[in-house]
Amino acid sequence: ECLTHIGGLADDIILATLPSPQVYYYRNKMEFSFAARRWLLPEEIELDQLKKPRNFALGLHVKGFYDRVLDIDECHLQSPLSVAILKQVRQFALTSGLPPYNTRDHTGFWRFLVVRDSKHTGQILVELITAPHRSSATVIRQLSSLLHTEIPEISTLVHGISAKKAQIASADTQEVLLGPGYIEEHLDDFRFRISSGAFFQTNSQAARILLEQVSAGCTLTGSEVVWDLYCGTGTMAIGLANAARKVIGFELVQAAVADAKINARLNGVSNCDFVLGDLKGLLAKPSSLVDRYGSPQVVVTDPPRAGMHPSVVKQLLALSPPRIVYVSCNPATLARDLKILSENYRLLRVQPVDMFPHTAHIEAVAVLEKR
Repeated sequence: ECLTHIGGLADDIILATLPSPQVYYYRNKMEFSFAARRWLLPEEIELDQLKKPRNFALGLHVKGFYDRVLDIDECHLQSPLSVAILKQVRQFALTSGLPPYNTRDHTGFWRFLVVRDSKHTGQILVELITAPHRSSATVIRQLSSLLHTEIPEISTLVHGISAKKAQIASADTQEVLLGPGYIEEHLDDFRFRISSGAFFQTNSQAARILLEQVSAGCTLTGSEVVWDLYCGTGTMAIGLANAARKVIGFELVQAAVADAKINARLNGVSNCDFVLGDLKGLLAKPSSLVDRYGSPQVVVTDPPRAGMHPSVVKQLLALSPPRIVYVSCNPATLARDLKILSENYRLLRVQPVDMFPHTAHIEAVAVLEKR
């Protein structure tokens, strides 16, 4: 519907959705929010019996309410062990004497709990993001010790501090309290190191299918230069490297670029290079990029939900690669961008992949060929 009504595209190029191999406990990452206002359940309101404190919650935001959080007791999206971690952290935070962050007056301490777990290695990364506080080091080290004792399966634990008012689970500074500060995930024969702030596809099993579809869309022969925009930790770039002459990844997040370079070495890939920077600025001078890295025969782009910035779409049209493979987690912004790209490109097909079972979200791989 998005592609036909927003993009004005024919629906016969949209293929049947490929299912996720796993529909429960499939996520390898969850971001839980602390809140000073808990979402009350209907039975609590009706009976006027609060089973939990009204002014504390650790869980997920209720749709349409930026300041209300549903206190989570069970989650069928990530591993059961992540729920055990959630409960341990909640109990400790409740008795710590430090309040949760309040989005209205921007006071409080506890902000986010991020849990990553590898579906192949079993490694678990926990990141606690708090506001600055004079007692933060002492409190977080006490919690780290507790988690290490109660849940020894945790591989690494990171404390992040954020003074930002925006409710984004991203830290200004980080300290590794336990383990190496990263975990490893495997996709087929590839190994990937994932730090706390780096992007990685949240459904590891379905990510293999997604990578296969991207590879098929690129139709590489071994002679091509490939540019991978929004490359994250290098998952797609490294997956395509064996079939290409050279792959250049572009990424804004410094930790992700560092991970991508390490991942290339871990997998024995020597024909990948990763560039740190904002694509709006980098592509504003395409000739310097082409001189340094070579003109791309294929561009793979996997932007965030907001899609590509309008200037990036224009710059991509000016760059004019023979083939574009657009990976998207938002059909609306995909349709918007495809409509603009269709001025110079013919859309061959769109392959949806169900990366997010039990939700309305979908991943899609669109393959475009220059007219």
